[in-house]
Order: sequence, then structure tokens, then C-alpha cells
Amino acid sequence: MTKIAASILSADFADLAADCQRLLNQGTDLLHFDVMDGHFVPNISFGAPVLECLHKALPEVFYDVHLMISNPVKYAPDFAKAGANLITFHLESNSDPEAVIEKLREAAPDIAIRTSLIAGFPGETQEEHEALMAFLDEQELDRVGVFTYSREDGTPAATFENQIDEETAEQWRNEIMELQQEISLDKNETFVGKIMQVIIEGYSSDDDVYVGRTYRDAPGVDGLVNCDYELMSGQIVDVRINEVGPYDMIGGIVDESAE
Repeated sequence: MTKIAASILSADFADLAADCQRLLNQGTDLLHFDVMDGHFVPNISFGAPVLECLHKALPEVFYDVHLMISNPVKYAPDFAKAGANLITFHLESNSDPEAVIEKLREAAPDIAIRTSLIAGFPGETQEEHEALMAFLDEQELDRVGVFTYSREDGTPAATFENQIDEETAEQWRNEIMELQQEISLDKNETFVGKIMQVIIEGYSSDDDVYVGRTYRDAPGVDGLVNCDYELMSGQIVDVRINEVGPYDMIGGIVDESAE
């Protein structure tokens, strides 16, 4: 399902809440915060206090925060506390990624942390692959997407030396996915029996179920929650999780009258 994210960079900051509300009224699904510090990138935008104020005015909105800053370990927790639903930071920043993850988990204990990886990028070594596996094993991220590098004509990477053969890249990808499936299953199992809010995305005719996602699932990327109940797209419902796999969960709608 297609989702529309509107950046607030061009909004009227003198009337920010009203401007964002107009976007939402026109069908925008989430608001995107491009946070820039004038160092990691040339421009300067806004900090966590702006998000905190907007979150108070529009508390039901999904806030997607992109940290284009040199020191995310210092500022990422502020955005988590200010109401961010999704925070993206760059590994090439000056901060140690392990330290950023630790600070985010301290600021928001229920946070779900995800990343996307390329296996077999030109120049990658067996030692680097093993270091990445060790990082994932230690950090136990909630969601990981892995793609094998694809050599495309006309791209700078296509001319790089030490191209990785497809068989090796595919093997590395599979090893990462096998490890992450174990981690994801362990994490999903902690939700069995619990009630989670799920936003319904639509109906799957193949499985004859309605599907949705929790706050832990990126739209169109991560796993889904399957519900055997007639629902409307966009509806937010309480679901008790009954079964889980490495990716998807199966649950039933909570009947408040029976609680």
C-alpha cells in the first residue's frame, strides 16, 4: 500500500500546526522531519523542540524524523522523547552506531530499531562480513532488510575494483537473513498474549485475512499482523497476538465488552 510522506521543510513555520493539518486533510499519511545541522549537510533546519510542540498540537500523527546530523548520539534521544515514531540516522556520521542504539533504547525502551544492508558490495571482505554478523548478533535489531549488491551499468560502483561474485554475495545475504530470522522470532515471541494497536492496511485475498502493522513495522517493508475479522483500511484496532513467526504475527480483535 502506497504511503505519502510530506516534508515540513517548506511549511509556514509561523503557522506550522495549521499547515500540517491541511496536509493531513489532503491525504498525507505521515509528516517527514529533515533535521539538518549545517555540518553533516550544508543547511540548518530545526531541532527536537519543534517536533515536541507539533506533537502536542497533532498527537495522532506519525512523525518520520531523518537525522542528517554529525552527532546523532547526542540528539537522537531528544527526538525520541519529543514524539518521533521513526528515526533515521546515518552510519557515516561521527557517532558510534552502537552508542546511538544504546541511547535510543534508554530514551524509548519500547523502540523498534531497523536497518537495511547490502551484501557483497565491491571491496567487501570475509572479515568485514563476519564483523557485520557479530554486530547484528550483539545488537539484536528488531528489523533488518538485506539485499545482494547488483552491478548496474553507468553507476560508479560498477567500475570499482574487487567486485564480489554473485554466489558469495548471495551466501553472505543468506547468512545474515538466517541470523536475523532467529533474532526476529525471539523478539516477536515476547508479544504473544499481549495486546497491540494495529493499523489496518487492507484485505489479503490469498490468505482470506485482513492485514495491518504495528508501530514496529515500516510500511510496505516489514512484517504484518493478520486478523481474521472484517475491517476497514486505515482503522486502528486492538489486537491480541496469538501466534508469531520471524516476520508476521497472527492475532484476534479484542472484544472490549468481553474483557
